Amino acid sequence: MAQINIRVTDEQKALINKLAKENKKSISAYIIDKICIESVYQNDSKNIDETKKVDEELVSLLMKQVEQKDIQIEQLHKIIYNKDTKLLEYDSKKLWWQFWK
Repeated sequence: MAQINIRVTDEQKALINKLAKENKKSISAYIIDKICIESVYQNDSKNIDETKKVDEELVSLLMKQVEQKDIQIEQLHKIIYNKDTKLLEYDSKKLWWQFWK
């Protein structure tokens, strides 16, 4: 097993000792838990936050696209209605001999 030595002040050593005892762990186990396990949790929470942000942006973008499509569909309905109306008006104004034109 590898060993790591770090320099700390007496106050820091006392604090680490106290915190380890409060958590009922050895100093080594406490430091390993704090460094390794909590950093993984922090990274996971950061990843979740980033994913949530990306998802919210994607939902917002898709909602804007849906709104634009709704507007386009409404405009197309108006165009079709106007075209049909003009066609009916044109057909109704034809004289009987222009029926085949």
